Amino acid sequence: MIPGRLDTPVGAALLALVALAALDVPGRLGLALGTEPVLALALAGSTLVFAVAPKTHAAPAIGRRATLVVAAAVLAGLAGCAPAVTALLAAPPAWTVAVAAAALFALGFAVHTAFGLVLPLAAILLGLFVALLAPGLPPAWRLGEVDATRLAVFLVFDGNALLGRLLDLALHTIAPFVLLGVALKDLGGLRGLVVAIAGGMRAMPGGAAKAAILASATFGTLSGSAVANVAMAGSVTIPAMIRAGHAPEEAAGIEAAASTGGQLMPPMLGATAFLIADTLGIPYVRVAAASVVPALLYFGALLLVVDLSARRRAMAPVAERTADRPARRTVAATGETFGALASVVLLLWLLFSTATPPGEAALAATVPVVLGAILTRPRRAARRLGRFAAEAAFGVAGLLLLAAASAVLLGLLAVNGLGSLLALRLAALADHGAVALLFASAALALLLGLGLPTLGVYVLMAGIAAPALAEAGISPLAAHLFLTWFGVLAMITPPVALATYAAAAIAGCSAWRAAIASLPLWPGLVLLPFAFAFAPALLEPAAPLALFAALGPALIALVLVTAAAAGWALRPLRVSERALAVVGGLATLAALAPELPPLVPTGLIAAGVLCAGWLLYPRRGGALPRRGIARRSA
Repeated sequence: MIPGRLDTPVGAALLALVALAALDVPGRLGLALGTEPVLALALAGSTLVFAVAPKTHAAPAIGRRATLVVAAAVLAGLAGCAPAVTALLAAPPAWTVAVAAAALFALGFAVHTAFGLVLPLAAILLGLFVALLAPGLPPAWRLGEVDATRLAVFLVFDGNALLGRLLDLALHTIAPFVLLGVALKDLGGLRGLVVAIAGGMRAMPGGAAKAAILASATFGTLSGSAVANVAMAGSVTIPAMIRAGHAPEEAAGIEAAASTGGQLMPPMLGATAFLIADTLGIPYVRVAAASVVPALLYFGALLLVVDLSARRRAMAPVAERTADRPARRTVAATGETFGALASVVLLLWLLFSTATPPGEAALAATVPVVLGAILTRPRRAARRLGRFAAEAAFGVAGLLLLAAASAVLLGLLAVNGLGSLLALRLAALADHGAVALLFASAALALLLGLGLPTLGVYVLMAGIAAPALAEAGISPLAAHLFLTWFGVLAMITPPVALATYAAAAIAGCSAWRAAIASLPLWPGLVLLPFAFAFAPALLEPAAPLALFAALGPALIALVLVTAAAAGWALRPLRVSERALAVVGGLATLAALAPELPPLVPTGLIAAGVLCAGWLLYPRRGGALPRRGIARRSA
């Protein structure tokens, strides 16, 4: 959106609605507004943002925009119907069915415009299965019949579907963090911080890739969006990696994996932290604190594989360009950077010291960023704030539409017990051990991630697999984080790999080739969820003794498998040695599994240590032929 156009008032109205909802202004003024009308208005505003945007899907035709405007009107009309329909759910009249059907069609069209065809198509196929196929399945899988008219009304008006908890949480809690992330990206001087990190790492082997990882980790703490991480850091780090000798698809894969890891960084965790806290009924701070150690291990694994790969290919450090030096020296002292740092400190203080509601804390933390931008560049403040509001409105609108679509999917699982049935079938795998159930849940999350974004994968898996994992003896918090980590893979596994697409666009390469190039970076993303599912002590920073006891085997497993992926461990590794490293790493990881006989974990850890010693002992010198010498920049 561009300041001064029709879309600016629309975006401003949506952002105002987010602020009013997060701060509960109507409640504080004594106004009795129902939840459903506010959510319906937020959906209408989100649809209208995409309808009037100048560049929605490469300037769509008038017919598309007109249809979206009608969709917004339908969803706005839903705000007036919702309070009356709630009392009629037992026997809904015909007009409520018409309203529900129109609202579902409008939402589907808006989601298709924002995210493509996969998400609405998944909802349609699941709806057809629930309504038509499920009643005819064999007795063990058979579900009750659902009338199509009542199904439509349920999906729109029931508290377990569209106008329910998930959309309410997105509006009141997650949307303010989207505002904060966009403010830090556009106004907070973080781009200059990325440039400074990139410049400081260039003297190291694989320094450009390491800079990409550190920059994405830094921005990911508050962004919660892998695509925003790529857009923010990738515009600097991807060209730097290509100049350093990385192939474009490799540079895109590294940036996509690092930016996706930003969704695992507290306090944001890609918006799922708030859902986990709400589902488990625990403080949000507890979820954020539990994620610290796994997130640090993940980025440590990324840095390790990049370092080993650079040494394997004998990549030389890249000379710093003269043009990069002034930006690196001057940006750290700007008022924008100080505003960003003040924002981070304020947010952490409000969340962890004063127990301020997360949405209110995020809005308060946005103020220093905006003030810093205004005071530092007053002449450009109006235009920059307009662009910030435009991008923030798009981010919030996309979040709300995604949450609404996920809520509909959740409603389809709940309407006739399909979610409960799948959870029972998964729980039956617990008879074969918790490990089998973990593998099945991970495989299902990966399968869903091929077509759904992270939030949709987590929402579905939390309803299907989380109860089964908890029944199998897995800690509830570890179970939900386990599903979150495998849901994050949706951002780098096509066809919905939004982070990979964004990185490939910057690198000018194929998204599929970038996704394949990111495979060696997966060990941390795949092994660590099993580690903290086996040993929940990794999620307990307040219990250091138990944490360190579980951290040792996890680190050994991570180092061995990462060395196998890189093909280097102080020296080149043969194929047989890489296979040995994988076996030793998995054996050490298995030592964390519950219910093992007393001496078995000790034997497995000893095997892993011996394997690491064998591979790390420098029996022969030299490096592999220099296949990828870095090109030095001018």
